Amino acid sequence: MREIKFRAKTKDTKEWVYGSYVRIDYHNSVDYVDIHQIILTNGHSYEVIPETIGQYIGLRDKNKIEIYEGDIVTHRNGIQEVTYIEELYAFDMCVTNCVVDQEAGCVNSDGVEVIGNIFDNPDLLKQ
Repeated sequence: MREIKFRAKTKDTKEWVYGSYVRIDYHNSVDYVDIHQIILTNGHSYEVIPETIGQYIGLRDKNKIEIYEGDIVTHRNGIQEVTYIEELYAFDMCVTNCVVDQEAGCVNSDGVEVIGNIFDNPDLLKQ
């Protein structure tokens, strides 16, 4: 079974946290609440910046680092952001000219290296 987890930056400290993602979307005629949280395995939760939420794609790079949506990776075809393709329900990493399918594992991540992410290192994509 593949591991499903997320990461995001906390609203208060802007630090990365890793765990389960929960969205609380509640509204009635008086109140409206829209909170995004990451809950750690110890049960502690952090309110996070929604734009920074990224899912673990189920693969690790050549240095055994987990690869998340929003990471910037380098591989034999160049530098690329890891994105999710909603129509295909899969992550795109173009390492072997195919889509990374979490279930089929269509890509070998041995030659891939995470060099940053779009939130902390957006300039890496301009190279």
